[in-house]
Amino acid sequence: ILRLGDRPIIKFVGSKNNRRITDQTQQELFNTVKKMIDSSIFNSNKVTFNLSSIQKQLNDSYPQFSNINITLPLIDSRPVITLTGSDPVFILINADGQYLINTKGAAFMKSENNVNLAYMGLLYIYDQSGYQLSLGKLAMSSSDVSFLQEVTYQLKAKDYHIDKIVLPQSSREADIYIKGTTYFIKFNLESGTPKEQVGTFLSTINY
Repeated sequence: ILRLGDRPIIKFVGSKNNRRITDQTQQELFNTVKKMIDSSIFNSNKVTFNLSSIQKQLNDSYPQFSNINITLPLIDSRPVITLTGSDPVFILINADGQYLINTKGAAFMKSENNVNLAYMGLLYIYDQSGYQLSLGKLAMSSSDVSFLQEVTYQLKAKDYHIDKIVLPQSSREADIYIKGTTYFIKFNLESGTPKEQVGTFLSTINY
C-alpha cells in the first residue's frame, strides 16, 4: 500500500483554453514524474515522497498551467497529477503570431492560422523586443504581467481607455496608447509602482 507506482494518472480541470497544450505535454509530464519517482528510493514510498519539492518543480517547469497538484491516493499506488488550466489576461503579438498570456506570463496558446483573437475582449501587447517565444514557456515575467494589469486598472478607473500596449526593443518600459488621443504613456517596468506612475501621468496631463 505504501509503495508508489511510477505511472501517474493525469487529470485536467478548469479552463478549456489549453486542452490542446495538455495533449501535447501529457507524455512529457508522465515521463518527468516517472523520472522523479525513479530517481530516489524515498520518492517511491508514499510516506517519504517529497511532495512539495516535486510539485514546485512541475509548476516551475510548466507555467502554462495555473497550477499543478499531486495527490497520493490511499489505496491505489499511482499518483494523481491534476492540471489546472489557465485563463488569458493579455494577447501578445510578435513576429510569429498571436499568443494568449496567463498571469504567470506564459504563452499557453497560439492563434491557429493567425485567427484574430479580438473577440476575447483582451488588451493587445505588441512585443517588439525580438524575444524568441516558445509555446508553453514564459513570454514575460509574472511581475510584469501584474504591473500591466494594475496600470490598466488604474487608468480605466480614471476613465482612460487603453488602445494597446507596446514593449519596445531593448528597453524595460511599456508604452501604453490611449484611445482617442495622439500620445502614449511610458511606464517604467523596473522602478515605481503602477499607482505612482499613473499618478505622475495624471498630474502632468492635468497641470
